[in-house]
Amino acid sequence: MRLPRSFLLLMALAPATSSADSRELYLLISGGPGLMRLEDPLEGESSASKIGGGVSLTAYYGLTDELHLGASFGILGASNVTYGDTRVTLPSGSRPLGDLEQDLLGLSFALVAHYRYDTGAAWAPFAQLELGGQYRRHQHLLHRVANTTLGAAFPDVSEVSPAAGLQLGLEYRFRNWWTTSVGVGITTNPADLGQVEFRLPLSVGIIFG
Repeated sequence: MRLPRSFLLLMALAPATSSADSRELYLLISGGPGLMRLEDPLEGESSASKIGGGVSLTAYYGLTDELHLGASFGILGASNVTYGDTRVTLPSGSRPLGDLEQDLLGLSFALVAHYRYDTGAAWAPFAQLELGGQYRRHQHLLHRVANTTLGAAFPDVSEVSPAAGLQLGLEYRFRNWWTTSVGVGITTNPADLGQVEFRLPLSVGIIFG
């Protein structure tokens, strides 16, 4: 019985084992959807949940076969975020009830501690801790007064806050020079737990060793 050439090629290229090594440098790009819980940037009295997305670039270096340290830089965003039944203060001093709408653009930077449990196989679980900060710009702010056609626009609001994140996932190493992973993650502001993001990141990267 003759095996298909594609199957033989796959067997030749896919090793049965693949293990991490210290002194390896990882360069990865990650992206995926996220569910954000945000507080309104004008009064801080209401919140909204919105599906957004982001992409990040991460680099870390292996101190041991399992523990890696590095840094990450990311961009995130969400459009058409709506805070329902929200009161805002107008220049006249009135506080009408209505819907506050906005778009969100953010940047993040974090120091990364990446722990990979080296199973000696191509697949291995990992945990990643991130500590840093976020810059968020709340754009195109518009308050629509309930039961009317009236609306009031507000200037963009920018804020800088600390951020802490945890990611758990599964990594696959291919021929010890590239890697891919899937995971689940959470990022929040330690000073305001009302602002939180749940992520489903997919990563691909190159290993230099």
